Amino acid sequence: KLKDFEDDTFDVVYSALNEYSKTYKVPVKIYNYKDEEETNKEAKLYLDIVFTVIIVIFMFLCFFSLSSSMTANILEQRKEMAVLRAVGVTRIRAIIYYFYEAFILVLSSALIGVLIGYLVGYSMTAQQALFTDLPFVFEFPTMQVIAIFIASIVLALLSSLSPAIMVLRKPIGTLVKQKMSS
Repeated sequence: KLKDFEDDTFDVVYSALNEYSKTYKVPVKIYNYKDEEETNKEAKLYLDIVFTVIIVIFMFLCFFSLSSSMTANILEQRKEMAVLRAVGVTRIRAIIYYFYEAFILVLSSALIGVLIGYLVGYSMTAQQALFTDLPFVFEFPTMQVIAIFIASIVLALLSSLSPAIMVLRKPIGTLVKQKMSS
């Protein structure tokens, strides 16, 4: 294996192997990883983009579940919200409480998913390196984790904002008197 050699060193070894191959009529195939380095970087970039788009699509699909859960939760907590508003909690502060709740739900689920994915990816990469006798190279998917974090913030805000505003727009007395069905 030629590792971290200068290009001229590779050329010397390449021509020596070619000369040996021609002299002794031994077929030799020489592979230079530097020839494929740009292609591999480009393929990695495309895969990163594809996986990030897949993450965003799945987070968007999970948004519907989170949105319905937050709506049901906020509607069930109308009386508690009326009591909090009666003791002086502002509408904005109440919306922030619901945003925090949704954000914690989304982010904790996403972090568990990242942890499981990391462990599975790490073990598969280690297994591949073991079987192919290639060096073990594992990169943490930073771009995807950033996309998950940003999507968590946006989806938590979207899923909690509408139902919270719908409930908090009503007067305190109406919230206390309302039945659960409406």
